[in-house]
Amino acid sequence: MANAFDFELNADENVTKVIDEINAKLNSLNPNLAKTKEGLKFGGSESTDGVDVLGTKLRDMSRYAKDNVQHIGDIVPPLKNVGELATKYAGIGAKIGGIGMAASGISKGFQLMNDMGKEAYDFDVAAKNSAMNVPDFTRIAGAMRYLGISADDAKKSVEGFYGILNHPLQGRRKEARAELTKMGVPLYENDHGTIDVYKTFPEVVKAMQKYPSDVQNTIAEKIGLDENGLALARKGPETYQELLSKADRDGLTRSQADNDKLNQYNDKKK
Repeated sequence: MANAFDFELNADENVTKVIDEINAKLNSLNPNLAKTKEGLKFGGSESTDGVDVLGTKLRDMSRYAKDNVQHIGDIVPPLKNVGELATKYAGIGAKIGGIGMAASGISKGFQLMNDMGKEAYDFDVAAKNSAMNVPDFTRIAGAMRYLGISADDAKKSVEGFYGILNHPLQGRRKEARAELTKMGVPLYENDHGTIDVYKTFPEVVKAMQKYPSDVQNTIAEKIGLDENGLALARKGPETYQELLSKADRDGLTRSQADNDKLNQYNDKKK
């Protein structure tokens, strides 16, 4: 039983293989969990108090991850972090001897991975819908986060940039096209003949600086830019680039490789 959690998760490992291994370890513990719980009843208050303390620590760790990081994969390389969390949970459980609680800790680690797998899928879909790769999409969404915008709202706003800029390019929103032309915003095409959002949006940011805030708001209404996109556009080219760099620095930009690995895990558990 002491070696029940003898595993390690690294970013370069095959995720599905490791998950299968951890599942096997947890399955081997299941028959013993009831016995462990029953045994604690006869171990006096010291045993139960120790497990209570562990439970509190695990709960606080989980709450910290959710409250302060939102989605932990936004801030740090996701696979490495999950491995570290799993090791912490297993290590604390081994020190106190609370096997059942150690299993609970690993379950929390699985929940984090499930959340990140779902997030990876969402990023993949949103990036494809926007004709962008995952790094470029998450870099812009990450830049928005520094403006106090939530991860979900940032994702929705950036995904909306595609329609805002592609419709005028395709000749579908004439008023928006006229407004962008008046502003001097070039509409760059990608290889598929649709809008290159990553290249075009900085031109919107640059052009916005020629107008006072009330006119900026009117422009946003005409072209369909929401309040989050307007807030980012108002920052100006220099600050916009700084925010993109911060997103890279702080891990808000998701690499394509990491997102693909998490997506593979997400597919595996279906």
